[in-house]
Amino acid sequence: MKAIQAIKQKPWLSVCFAIFIAIVIFIMSHGAARITIDLLPESLQLDWLLQNIPMKIYMAVLSIVAILLFNKNSFQGYGFQKPRNTKYFKLVLTTFIGTYASMIIGGVVFMGILNHLFPTGNTKTFAEFGSIVEMIIAAWIVSSIGEEILFRGFVQGFIQHLKNIKILNLSLPVIISGVSFGCMHLVLITVGMNIWFVCLQLLFTTTIGLIAAYYREKSDSILPPYFGSCYWKYFWFFTRHFNDAFEIKYIYKSS
Repeated sequence: MKAIQAIKQKPWLSVCFAIFIAIVIFIMSHGAARITIDLLPESLQLDWLLQNIPMKIYMAVLSIVAILLFNKNSFQGYGFQKPRNTKYFKLVLTTFIGTYASMIIGGVVFMGILNHLFPTGNTKTFAEFGSIVEMIIAAWIVSSIGEEILFRGFVQGFIQHLKNIKILNLSLPVIISGVSFGCMHLVLITVGMNIWFVCLQLLFTTTIGLIAAYYREKSDSILPPYFGSCYWKYFWFFTRHFNDAFEIKYIYKSS
């Protein structure tokens, strides 16, 4: 543990270490998930949303292992506690505004202007998924748990001692947690998605990540950001046809 204490004494080293471990966890989770899915019967015919479940489970488990490994077998300081000073109405309102503002701005800038000026000829975005039950289990419950434990639990918890470092009134842990969560979605490029759509997702998820990280720091708990994560995914499910207006059909019809 002396090595960890030495790392935490240097801000830049703390940040680099937290991000590095998060990347390792992400890669290991992805690899383990692919192996797991390959072992399942083909008759299951899992869509992309259900295929995401094993990865997020591995992500949660490996993040917990990392927390215990680097924190003397303790969850103290990593958000596993009852939240304090949390105004849930404000959390919901902030998440609502952040969700739609980033979707509209990103939709207009990336899918509207840039995709029109620099078309890629690629229309691939998220595929359709099954039922609301699928969405609740895969995205609201499993996915949110995995993401919050990794980014608001491990990453933000490991560098929380740097919260006095402020940039634009946001602490360094909030910024690192939020931006790293957004950058995770750059992996969408590897599955052939439209580059401007990926940029839209980057803006959207970074915005949501910053809001979640802010409330994680304010409440000392990962529960409020988990609640916020479920909330914006609820909006995303019921407004997925928003793409028709701002992201896809308008652009390709006008091209």
